[in-house]
Amino acid sequence: MANQYRSLAAASGNFNGGAAGTHLHGTALRLENVKPGSLSAYFDTTATTSTLTISGFWEVSADNSTWVDVSTLNNAALVAITTGTGSAVTGDKVIPFPDGLLGWKYARATAINGVTTGATADAAVITYRWLNEQSGGW
Repeated sequence: MANQYRSLAAASGNFNGGAAGTHLHGTALRLENVKPGSLSAYFDTTATTSTLTISGFWEVSADNSTWVDVSTLNNAALVAITTGTGSAVTGDKVIPFPDGLLGWKYARATAINGVTTGATADAAVITYRWLNEQSGGW
């Protein structure tokens, strides 16, 4: 069967009133039909609050209930996609899903704010993209 391109608007929201460390979780995605090497999350972010940062990362779960953060191979700290300056600053980044984690049943991308409490104008949109070789399933 031919590859089927998939896209899912996984999350959209803001960090209004959220202290540093507030998470915006994407929709849980079942991994059983994801073609290895094809899954990624697109983060479209806006930071307005001065010094506020927005970063993104993947999480995995065996049961769609308990989630575990995914780190890079060297366990490096998250790098900000956007840092607020007091005026709206936008940034975007695609973060690939590590193929070695396809043994987990579910995955979701998460945006997190750092440094300070967020406002309405501090926001993120997360979109998944992947190839699916079979019909159905996500």
